Amino acid sequence: MKPAQKYGNRGFTLIELLITIGIILVLTAALIPSFNSVIQTQHVKVAQQQVKDDIRNLVNKGFTYNNFDNSVQFGSGTGYFYYGLIIETDMARSYKFFTSQVASGCPPSDMTVVGKGNDLPSDVGLKVISLPYCVEVNVLKPDTIIAATDTSTNICTGMPFCINITPVNASNVTDCYAVGFNLYGGIKTFQGACP
Repeated sequence: MKPAQKYGNRGFTLIELLITIGIILVLTAALIPSFNSVIQTQHVKVAQQQVKDDIRNLVNKGFTYNNFDNSVQFGSGTGYFYYGLIIETDMARSYKFFTSQVASGCPPSDMTVVGKGNDLPSDVGLKVISLPYCVEVNVLKPDTIIAATDTSTNICTGMPFCINITPVNASNVTDCYAVGFNLYGGIKTFQGACP
């Protein structure tokens, strides 16, 4: 008669299970910061596209409402010559759209707020050199954009105007993103090493 095999249907011991769970926890803990960085980078890219689209819409509105007899009307029936957006706070998550009859000053003395941009993700903000920051399109000359020149170090190479899109907690993100534009409605997105 053969002796019975003691360990023929052996399962996992408690120690083996604990070691396996410990390894899984260590690997998960190592991957979480990387995953958060990917999510934040995606939020910055979405915000960059939104800012680019909104500036493009400003230029398009300039062409759409182009006339030379002050017949452009909005809301109350008052004619206006400029359509723009204003960023009012540092690391802003949103901005306002406005109309105005004057180009001087930011905000213009007769600014009429006509809308608000969609809120950016909570971990993203807009950074410009001076506040408030206005971008205006001249309705009578829709190929002309008016904005404050941003003389700070930025990644908008070759563009006089720049809106930086910045993560709120930049420790996980190595690249900076921005939307640059020029006087003639040329708009370009930028990604590069942070200045």
